[in-house]
Amino acid sequence: MGDKSLISVENVSFQYRNPDGDAIQALSNVSITIRSGEWVAVLGANGSGKSTLAKHLNALLTPAEGRVLVDGLDTKDARQRYDIRRRVGMVFQNPDNQLVATTVEEDVAFGPENLGLPSEEIRRRVDAALAVVGLQSLRERPPHDLSGGQKQRVAIAGALALQPAYLVFDEATSMLDPQSRREVLQTVRRLHKELAMTVITITHDMDEAAEAERLVVMSQGRVVFDGLPESLFREESLLEQAGLEPPPSAEIARRLRERGLTIPLEAVTMEKLVNALCRLQSDN
Repeated sequence: MGDKSLISVENVSFQYRNPDGDAIQALSNVSITIRSGEWVAVLGANGSGKSTLAKHLNALLTPAEGRVLVDGLDTKDARQRYDIRRRVGMVFQNPDNQLVATTVEEDVAFGPENLGLPSEEIRRRVDAALAVVGLQSLRERPPHDLSGGQKQRVAIAGALALQPAYLVFDEATSMLDPQSRREVLQTVRRLHKELAMTVITITHDMDEAAEAERLVVMSQGRVVFDGLPESLFREESLLEQAGLEPPPSAEIARRLRERGLTIPLEAVTMEKLVNALCRLQSDN
């Protein structure tokens, strides 16, 4: 049967109804596979279908046509949705909508408590999740006293406490200030690199997308690109069609290559570009 540790989106189409009852096509024949351990960024302009796709990954929405399988479980099967939602955690745009308790610690414990886990196991999961997001010292604080980035990290900890196999970030940094965005992205990097977690980030921010291993671009409800960041950022016409621009780091790297500097194509983030320039300097 092969490896079932993956999310398989197979020829999925989905329509919304507007207030007049007319069908609005949000997804059209979308097929992607997300394998265990990957960091995949799904990007596109507003209305491209990327958030609709995200909600299909843990059965918040189910396909009108096609199917979504999570580790072999079909999201259309209502009997399997509980297991699917335990496997696929979600972190949404507004952290205030996800915080439910009076302290950080209680908020992170909310999900495991609802699973009916023993108190020792709940404590272990809460401690581990807060350690991953770096908020152990704030465990007694009320969530509403925290910064936007700290609130989002509490939401991430709450999702981690359920021990999902996959974690989907649906525009999770779009409402944050630059410092808070850096905090959350640092946490996402740690989840992927140190914990080998499968991460799916839904975004229209190209700097954020460049951090991922693989990019899926959506336009008008269809997948128009699926591949490496360095491949996408050379596709100027495709980016324009999708309403996107390459991140500044990728554009700087391109101009340096035009001037004869040996900058690797994969230097698409500022960190990778700086490392490449430092290597050039040391070689000289």
